[in-house]
Amino acid sequence: MRVSQETVGQVAPSGTGSPVDVHAFRVTGASIGAELLTYGATLTELRLQDADGTMVNTVLRYRTLDEYIDPDPIAYLGATTGRFSRCIAGAVLRIDDDQYELDANESGHHFHGGSGGFHSRVWTADAEAHADTATVLMTLQSPDGDQGYPGTLDVELAVTVGNDLTLRFDYTATTDTPTIVDLTNHAFWNLDGGRAIDRHHLAINAATRLPVDPTLLPSGPPVPVEGDLDYRTAAAIGTSRLDHCFALDDPSWAAVLTAPRTGQWMRVETDQPGLQVYSGDHLSPSRSGLALQCGAWPDAPNQPSYPPARLDPGQVYRHTTVHQFDATGMPDNLHP
Repeated sequence: MRVSQETVGQVAPSGTGSPVDVHAFRVTGASIGAELLTYGATLTELRLQDADGTMVNTVLRYRTLDEYIDPDPIAYLGATTGRFSRCIAGAVLRIDDDQYELDANESGHHFHGGSGGFHSRVWTADAEAHADTATVLMTLQSPDGDQGYPGTLDVELAVTVGNDLTLRFDYTATTDTPTIVDLTNHAFWNLDGGRAIDRHHLAINAATRLPVDPTLLPSGPPVPVEGDLDYRTAAAIGTSRLDHCFALDDPSWAAVLTAPRTGQWMRVETDQPGLQVYSGDHLSPSRSGLALQCGAWPDAPNQPSYPPARLDPGQVYRHTTVHQFDATGMPDNLHP
């Protein structure tokens, strides 16, 4: 595989007058390719070969760096979100006997790491290529007090593209003070040539989901999936409005997304407890991509019954998610 790098612009970090170069890393394989920006550790392209042999991008992207820096509305297209992805109710974090006021960037709540979250940082990056894989390694240090979070957090993200049509995200993080961590990628997928996601079929390995209140904040322990939120057997997305976290049943697989018209499919595996599914109803154009975010459960730090998202000194946060693709037609059995 091959990796190339180019400078695509500059960003002046908040509080400094010194602009920082933003680089694009482009990975090219036999039938797969990818592009990542150091701004936001953002996946801008995942190219697959279609039935005609044409390389087609399967994730939504902006056209220019400026659109990533100042999106309207903000959609986190392909970005790495953190320190804690998803929401923290009331933007209040309690750890032991201490309380921390986080950046309230969404209707009084904390969302996707805050207005200055990891999606808006320029990461340090390098890359290496081998015969059948290429890896872009990105690092970031989040200082104590960043967006209100306690502790200095050192983050590493390895994105590996394989000629076996895989895309792998490996996240690690360490801290010097008790804190919380939940890192994920916020790509919006479209395997149907850019059409609305309604014709996609989706399967999710979850018998339960988190209930939500009218503002979409978690409102209690998981409840059984039912009706148009039951994807234990693959079903067409249709016009269903999805913005829910599913409690994954086991680590063997998380989701399978298919596009019957093109024959492309994607299987997602993860070691995380939750899968946030968002049908992109507020995108422009609406429903042009589907977000499948693997990670912690929303508001986990404030919900004692949820899997914890705490990280202590001496521990290592780890998260691996793998996307497996194929464009040669639909196999008989995509999941157990």
